[in-house]
Amino acid sequence: MSIFKKILLTGSLVSLSLHSLALTNLIKNPNFDSGDNSWVIGFNWSDDGSGSGSAKVDEQGRMCLSVSSISSDEWGVQLKQEGINLVKNTPYIIEFDVWSSKKLRFPAQVMDTVNYSTVLGDRIKVKARLNQSAQHVVIKSRSNKATTNADFRMVLGAGILPVDESICFDNFVLSAPDDSIVLEKLVQGANMIQNGDFDGGALPWETPAWWDNDGAGTALVDAAGRFCTTTDKAGQFDWS
Repeated sequence: MSIFKKILLTGSLVSLSLHSLALTNLIKNPNFDSGDNSWVIGFNWSDDGSGSGSAKVDEQGRMCLSVSSISSDEWGVQLKQEGINLVKNTPYIIEFDVWSSKKLRFPAQVMDTVNYSTVLGDRIKVKARLNQSAQHVVIKSRSNKATTNADFRMVLGAGILPVDESICFDNFVLSAPDDSIVLEKLVQGANMIQNGDFDGGALPWETPAWWDNDGAGTALVDAAGRFCTTTDKAGQFDWS
């Protein structure tokens, strides 16, 4: 006799890492293996042209930005990637590693370039220092509109990144809609098995049918709420 009481299939059964899942990453050159290719970096994008700084990929492969003079607007200093297409009212995952030379808080977002509104994102508080382990950021956000040419951007101007301070980034992910829906369920530990504890009887489970016609047996949910199978005659195959 075989007895089953609770069957689970959840993300908590594995050591869950966002990097290990087969996500469709909308970000090109996400870990700067190709330098700053596909990325746009600006330090003086304010209307008055104020602001200056520098950016480089360091020996650890991180993209690091430093400000030498303050821009007048927050959006005057950015690390961004253009041409992002999103689906309206859909959950997305933004993920990256970050370090900074001092504590700071900055917007990580996708911005619609038609009316300059934020489509998804959050404001991130950075605690990890440049010589420490990475601070791994995960943002779960739902898009409020569809976009065909949005900017994925880290906004650092108007003193968000102070003069002579540095911030470094690596391993960017912006996951596609279908992937993020599955990922959200896994992260939350949702059981993807229906009626896993048989409280609702056997349905929607398919009980043994002894499909090779040579086997015989019974299957039922007993008084203890357990799913029990008994083989009266073994079939030819393990799947029978």
